[in-house]
Amino acid sequence: MNNEKKMLKEKIMKYMKKWGSTLFDDLENTIPELKDDKISENIHDLSFYPYVNIKIWAMSKIGSAVLSELINEKKIELVSISYIVAFLGYTATGTNNEVMNLPIAKQIQRFYKDPHWLPCKVQLKNYNS
Repeated sequence: MNNEKKMLKEKIMKYMKKWGSTLFDDLENTIPELKDDKISENIHDLSFYPYVNIKIWAMSKIGSAVLSELINEKKIELVSISYIVAFLGYTATGTNNEVMNLPIAKQIQRFYKDPHWLPCKVQLKNYNS
């Protein structure tokens, strides 16, 4: 693993151990390397694999890769939240991620023809809020 990814993983885990659970914008505001930098080759949607048209968040390519690794290592997990909770949380901070403009995914295990947004939070694996 390259040094940049290792340092990013450490930052994410330090933040997650402090807070336990968070919305994506809070994580991005603390760790700017996760932000979608609007350079097309670096924009990467974190998707709900294998349901590639279920989008979680648009972020930097390295951010998406590191979060995916932490999920696969079972250190963190994505937990779906209601649209209202997500909308209130994100609008309170002025966040306007491109995935928020997509239709809401109402069924997780469905192959949508077009992209849909699944509002989620990030939390430590086995975290009890």
